Amino acid sequence: MIRVGIIGTENSHALAFAKYFNLPDKQTGKTPYENIRVTCVMGDDESVKRIQEEAGVPERAQTLQDFDGRVDAMMVTSRRGSQHYEYALPFVRKGMPMFIDKPFTADPAQAEQLAQEIAAAGCPVVGGSGCKYAENLQKVKGIVEELKAKNAFMGAVLNFRVMLDSEYDGVYFYASHLIEMCLEAFGWEPQAVYAHRNGDNLTAIVEYLDYSVNLCFTSTAKVTSALVFGQEKNYYEEIDISAIYAQEAQQFALLAMQKRESAPLKQLVMPVKMIDAIWRSQKNGEKVQIS
Repeated sequence: MIRVGIIGTENSHALAFAKYFNLPDKQTGKTPYENIRVTCVMGDDESVKRIQEEAGVPERAQTLQDFDGRVDAMMVTSRRGSQHYEYALPFVRKGMPMFIDKPFTADPAQAEQLAQEIAAAGCPVVGGSGCKYAENLQKVKGIVEELKAKNAFMGAVLNFRVMLDSEYDGVYFYASHLIEMCLEAFGWEPQAVYAHRNGDNLTAIVEYLDYSVNLCFTSTAKVTSALVFGQEKNYYEEIDISAIYAQEAQQFALLAMQKRESAPLKQLVMPVKMIDAIWRSQKNGEKVQIS
């Protein structure tokens, strides 16, 4: 049995993951993975009580040390990315299979440091935003790859609802979703960004070597969509993210069972760098290069 711990139960992700691993599927009557259970959680009193009652989690940790000997794999799901380095580090150094939720961190330097620790420990990690796994987004990615192969990809527009001034580390709380969808569909090698804020909305132009993608951080939009520009035809796709919790949990399960490789470190660090660059650009009104 692979025993999973969760840190940060105040996040809705934590309850969704615990229910996914611990409760039987309504159609099959079985849990998706008979050899994986969430067994210990850490967080505030109210959310811990809820997750224990609703997902049947037997144990609670008061400190990071309380997880020792109780779990074999960890999920860090705190709402504040600024806490992820501190929460993840002890388990990374043990080489324990890890899921680190979005954002990976809320600081580029800290993201680099954590990536170095992961590499040094040979720690298997997945994480970030689950939106990159959305079926519709993977369809968009396929369209883009086909257009690129024909030298016919002209650019794209992508939007997502984002709270720019969230109490949970500001723009970092939700921006990872849009950023990681962009990187997954259009490429993990962005060169620079230019951003402009107008009230509660923000537009960012992401420059690649020979094309650009326009990202719309929309404060009240209820639909996420992509518009891809081809030489001869344009393609519109609405992005359904309703299944991303299960898709994220599946990727973590495969990692814990050694049936998939760890996420490339660049794919964990790059979203943090991009958020930082976008935020600096909208402040100073200048293009910001992405190292």
